[in-house]
Amino acid sequence: MYFRTLKKALCISLLAIVSQGHSATPETMNFIVMGDTGTGADAQYQVAHAIEKICKEKNCNFAIGMGDNIYEYGANSATDPQFQDKFEKPYVNLNFPFFMALGNHDQSLVMAGDGVAYWKGSDEVNYSAHSSKWKMPTRYYSVNAKNSVADALLIAYDSNPMKTYLPQLNPYWWPKGSYMQDQAQWIKTTLAGSTATWKFAFAHHQYKSNGSEIITPFWWSSQASFAESTLCGKVDFILAGHVHAMEVLDPKENCGSGVTNMINSGAAAKTQTDHNNDYSLVFDTYKNGDLGFMLFTINGKRLDVAAYTVKGDQTTLAFTKTYTK
Repeated sequence: MYFRTLKKALCISLLAIVSQGHSATPETMNFIVMGDTGTGADAQYQVAHAIEKICKEKNCNFAIGMGDNIYEYGANSATDPQFQDKFEKPYVNLNFPFFMALGNHDQSLVMAGDGVAYWKGSDEVNYSAHSSKWKMPTRYYSVNAKNSVADALLIAYDSNPMKTYLPQLNPYWWPKGSYMQDQAQWIKTTLAGSTATWKFAFAHHQYKSNGSEIITPFWWSSQASFAESTLCGKVDFILAGHVHAMEVLDPKENCGSGVTNMINSGAAAKTQTDHNNDYSLVFDTYKNGDLGFMLFTINGKRLDVAAYTVKGDQTTLAFTKTYTK
């Protein structure tokens, strides 16, 4: 009960940050969608500088960070200097909230990205108290983002228990253990109680992607069943990172009677060119292995998605798509 009460109180506080502190242009709500950021290397800075340029023009309200925030093994405490090197310094000139989700590299134990050191996730949650822009009140949470022309619900969920490379010994963290059951029920309740025009769910791991994996344990199938029972047909978009590319899936890949779109954006510091061809895509960055990020713009019942690729100091608008309700 205390956990749920705390979560609700913090979400009200986050609403104040979005709607009052960054109400931005009255015509739109603009937010950055990116993942796989936390290297502290030159590529992360290239993308950060590109976001600065776009957000100076578009007046961004906030950003969504979809995990792998601290490569390669996560933070060791809430005051780990890595938070400065891999988050605060790269984004020092971006003065808006970053709503963060947990990735597998944020919870590494034996090998990079194994995802089983669940206690490291608590360090990222607790870092929220040390930062003016990092927002992760709990491992999963919701944000009501609203201004005069846009009303959106953001649900940050934790996909790690379903996607660990190594088995979790504690049954609480198993793919269908108590933690995931509680999270699924909370998501259903939150969605049922929302009247927002646009609903987004975001996490680190994708429900559908053409990104190749080095390891694919048998329990990974739980990700699909979780999405289909909890999110499909109930949110407008499932957003994710993990694959180091940008992907916009073809509408025929939508789930929940075609209601729920899938977009992956994990090229904000790392890239890849290897991929599968399991699903139909209308846009991807595999061919050239580009760095990049996405900008979502809401104006009432219209949503515009723009994908930008980044090469050095060159930022290119590579793709746009409009969604309406």
